[in-house]
Amino acid sequence: MRNIFAHKRNLIFTPSFVLLLFPLLAIRSSYAEKLTACTLIDAAFKQAAEPNEVEACRCFLDSSRSSREIRSLQDTDNIWLGCTRQKMPQVFSALNALNETMISKLWIWDSLINIIPADMFAQVRPRVLSIEHSGLSVFRAGAFTNIGQRLKVLQLRNNILKGIEPMMFNDLDRLEILDLGGNKIAQITTGQLDKLKDLETLIISDNQLSSIEDGAFQALGNLKTLNLANNKLTNITKGTFKGLNNLETLNLQSNNIINVDWSAFVIITGNNHITQVELHRLQSLEKLYLNNNSIQSLKNISLRDLINLSVLSFDRNSITQIADGDLHSLAESVRLNLLSVAANKIAKIGPRALEPIHQLKVIITGNNHITQVELHRLQSLEKLYLNNNSIQSLKNISLRDLINLSVLSFDRNSITQIADGDLHSLAESVRLNLLSVAANKIAKIGPRALEPIHQLKVLSLENNQLTSLSSNDGNANVSFLRPLRKLKSLFLSTNNIQRIDENDLSSLTSLKTLALDHNEIEKIHGKAFVGLPLTRIYLNHNRLFHLPRGIFEGLATDTLDVIDVSGLCCRCLI
Repeated sequence: MRNIFAHKRNLIFTPSFVLLLFPLLAIRSSYAEKLTACTLIDAAFKQAAEPNEVEACRCFLDSSRSSREIRSLQDTDNIWLGCTRQKMPQVFSALNALNETMISKLWIWDSLINIIPADMFAQVRPRVLSIEHSGLSVFRAGAFTNIGQRLKVLQLRNNILKGIEPMMFNDLDRLEILDLGGNKIAQITTGQLDKLKDLETLIISDNQLSSIEDGAFQALGNLKTLNLANNKLTNITKGTFKGLNNLETLNLQSNNIINVDWSAFVIITGNNHITQVELHRLQSLEKLYLNNNSIQSLKNISLRDLINLSVLSFDRNSITQIADGDLHSLAESVRLNLLSVAANKIAKIGPRALEPIHQLKVIITGNNHITQVELHRLQSLEKLYLNNNSIQSLKNISLRDLINLSVLSFDRNSITQIADGDLHSLAESVRLNLLSVAANKIAKIGPRALEPIHQLKVLSLENNQLTSLSSNDGNANVSFLRPLRKLKSLFLSTNNIQRIDENDLSSLTSLKTLALDHNEIEKIHGKAFVGLPLTRIYLNHNRLFHLPRGIFEGLATDTLDVIDVSGLCCRCLI
């Protein structure tokens, strides 16, 4: 700092100015030092290169760090080295031209580094080491000796490692993240990972893993995330995950799991070939994903003591039903909030099947063969998705005592009408805000059909076969929308509606968004929108040749955002 202030010795600084100025200059000085360090490193790389060859590696400033972080880092901690499209001898020479240089990261990618010699990292000290897409297959003994005490993250993705050598991780007892994804590892045996006491994340996805010896992970007591997705596992035994007492997420996604006996954890599973699973005492587990497997029955799933389980997914399996008692083992999973069984072959859900998990907030059952549903006393349930099933009539749907239900969706089924009384069981669902029955075959809605859900704020009936917004109540035609005084958004796009009469929408005194596009509308009554607080109106792509003069005059111009009349045949007067 002496040189910086040399030409300002006669100036008087107030204490506050000095306090502000010195940190600023310290930051600039620190940045300049790092820039100088990078320049010196690049010079060393250039000197190590053969004549007329491009240097094998380059130095980069880590611009993602804040000024506070930069000031707190030592030496050259906020710079990283990148080596790409090089061969091992060139990278070796470049790295050994340094002098035990501390850096934030060493990243080698798209190179040819088949073997890592013992002294490859003798002169560099990274916190993160990443070697990707480089044909790596062998580590010589002692390769991590010089960097083991400092290294926190080791990424070896997309190489050709065929196994884990017993001595490979001897010096990495402080490692926190190990990523071996995209290699050719076929098995994991006991003792291979025992040195990784501090490991919190282990990724061995996208390998050829077919065998995990019992107790292989028993030394990894701090592990929180284990990703084994996209492998060839065929059997998971009781001892496979022994010792993983702090595991929160286990990823076995994309497997071929058939039989599972789970006991206390959160798992993500799919695209492997697992046939048997028995897991116990993983009481920190929060999320369990068994997607993309071959599970045929939930009777084969035992998930006892999963006291912290919050998400459970069986998507894209071959489950044919959820019978009463199938989920009994989940009774102690009192924090389970979400259950997803989408894209299976489920035709039936037993009336008491979900009682053990009555605290559920979200149920996703889309893309199945469900024709009827009877759900009672799920008083915490907030969202229920029954999309893409085989429901033909809402008379087959009984949803009693769902007092907290806010979202209900029947999209893409085969429902032909909503008759008076069909939604009677929803009368106690006083918090239901959104109902969607889009993409069905609904041609008629009874005049009182929507009375039990009069508090709705969003109603989606798009992509159906409605021709009118009115139904006959025995005396006259009345709008089936009449009970929905709190409705804010109404989606009726892509139906066969032919006209909008004066009273079709008159009761919708809270309506903000009205979508009537892509219908067959030929006439709209001049007072159809009177009294409606509309901000968005979509009338585009109808058969209108004329719009009544002044039809939009009653709308508040200061809040009106959209009136879409594109694709009409008329000269519209707005």
